[in-house]
Amino acid sequence: SINFNNNFNTSKATSMYAMFDECSSLTSLDLSSFNTSNVTNMNYMFSDCSSLTQLNLSNFNTANVIGMREMFCRCEKLVSLDLSNFKITDETYTDDMFEGCISLKTIRVTNCDQKTKERIRMALKEAEIDSQVKFIN
Repeated sequence: SINFNNNFNTSKATSMYAMFDECSSLTSLDLSSFNTSNVTNMNYMFSDCSSLTQLNLSNFNTANVIGMREMFCRCEKLVSLDLSNFKITDETYTDDMFEGCISLKTIRVTNCDQKTKERIRMALKEAEIDSQVKFIN
């Protein structure tokens, strides 16, 4: 379990590529204090975090992110996600974003615009889990 508690300054970060990739023993991660406003690359950020059950991304700003490829790929035990502050455009790469997320049941999309919701649905469909995942507003 990791909680950064405002002790990790990410305000100038532009890439979080594979930041937690293959952290297979990690079960809980609180990134609510992360400033992601300048980040453009989140590819593979949580890929293969196969034991992850709790992930707090409640304050993530993805307005500048163009890479979300395999972002949650094979997070097999993740049941819910809060993507309420995500923004995903047609220019954002979301290939295999949710591939292998076999336990995912809900995604909170409270502040998401219609395009972001559509892109999330497309990524869920690509992973063939769209019928098991419900959106919560």
